[in-house]
Amino acid sequence: MRIIRLTPEQARQTGTLRLLRLTPEVEQALRDHMARSAQVWRQLVDAFRQMARAVTAAVRPVVEFLRRNGYTAPPTGRPGRRPRAPFQPADRPAWASPYGPAPRRHR
Repeated sequence: MRIIRLTPEQARQTGTLRLLRLTPEVEQALRDHMARSAQVWRQLVDAFRQMARAVTAAVRPVVEFLRRNGYTAPPTGRPGRRPRAPFQPADRPAWASPYGPAPRRHR
């Protein structure tokens, strides 16, 4: 395995002085390793996908039981909006914090 260094003229043509060119053997080895890496990642993603499907299938009956028997809250409002807490006044100005005033800076 050896790395072929570019001549200064080749480096100027490519726009860099640190560009290295791989030998055909190294390039093939790199391609083989990248292909193997892609295959391993694909297997890992497939394994996680199968695991997620199994977890979903296992949890689905529990969720359906809870919904059927009234243990879950009914959906309220638009999706993504948090429901207002029962103790929170509705007439609070938008700038007012429910946690009190901001702490004052020390001078």
